[in-house]
Amino acid sequence: MGQRGEAGQRAVGVRSITDDEGRGHVLAEGGGGNLWFKERSPADAFSAWQPLGVPAAEAPHDDWAFIYMWGTTGPGPLIDVVGTAGNTADRAVFHRSRLAPGAAWSNWIRLPGDDDFDGDIVAAVDYEGGLDVITPIDNTSQGLGLAHRRRGPDGTWTDWTAIGCPPAGFNAVITPLLTTGSDSPKGLELFGVSPDNTVWHSAQATDGGWSEFASLGSPGT
Repeated sequence: MGQRGEAGQRAVGVRSITDDEGRGHVLAEGGGGNLWFKERSPADAFSAWQPLGVPAAEAPHDDWAFIYMWGTTGPGPLIDVVGTAGNTADRAVFHRSRLAPGAAWSNWIRLPGDDDFDGDIVAAVDYEGGLDVITPIDNTSQGLGLAHRRRGPDGTWTDWTAIGCPPAGFNAVITPLLTTGSDSPKGLELFGVSPDNTVWHSAQATDGGWSEFASLGSPGT
């Protein structure tokens, strides 16, 4: 039997993390809002579940529990994990990383200033090695918008900045998609769906900001 809350016994959410050599690792949320990581080796064998846990409680008996999580890799073997979490008094976004296979994970660090998140969280690494983290926020007059925070290649973090949204905002039940591999200046593309099921697109600019959203139309019409 696994430990109580172990992902292999009582997982409630799972993500895949593909590294720069094409190996697929697994990030899972287990009981109590704890996160777990299972690594695939070059020999294609999986490790035991590695506990990533939750951030340290800021008050006695007021433990954090993750709500949503995301993992991404690069440059090289670096793995970044981000998640939205809550306790009885607060909500926050957290991050931790691992530099290379077998290396220790960093402590969970809080990315303050975005407790208005509303929905899932996504992250991706750009061509320069910068990490972009995006969460939906429900604080715009147009409805659901997006905010992002960026860790530059030098390791410094920006503040949370609103990206904007289509005229009617975003659909609250469809997670935005952040992906690499485009011909945009830094290689990141962002896709989202508005309440009328139209797909919208934005590209990351040279300064790390984002272009205005352009409509890609509605599938099937």
